[in-house]
Amino acid sequence: MTDLATEINDQSPGGSRGFYGTLTIRSDLAALEAVYEAFNASLATITDASGLLYSLALEPLPPAIYARHATENVMGLSNRTDTLVVVLLTALWSDASDDTRVFSAAETMFGSIQ
Repeated sequence: MTDLATEINDQSPGGSRGFYGTLTIRSDLAALEAVYEAFNASLATITDASGLLYSLALEPLPPAIYARHATENVMGLSNRTDTLVVVLLTALWSDASDDTRVFSAAETMFGSIQ
């Protein structure tokens, strides 16, 4: 198991189920509004999932960060100059019977943002 997977497992409450997903977008008002609307719409479909914790984090990624070694940039951002935002969705829930609904809500959220 990787160190990251071990760390996530250690921080998850016993018996909980989890999903973590990320997407990187341009930082502009229309994109951020799309994220907000997609998150709220997806949450509305699973509010009754047992033990649900559904959170969204937006992490700015300015060009100064990813331009440091632009010619060696594994993310393929060497030709970019705009500020980006990493969208992180975290979902934790407790009942396996909710798996399909939670995964579907997350997939729909990310799909509607792209």
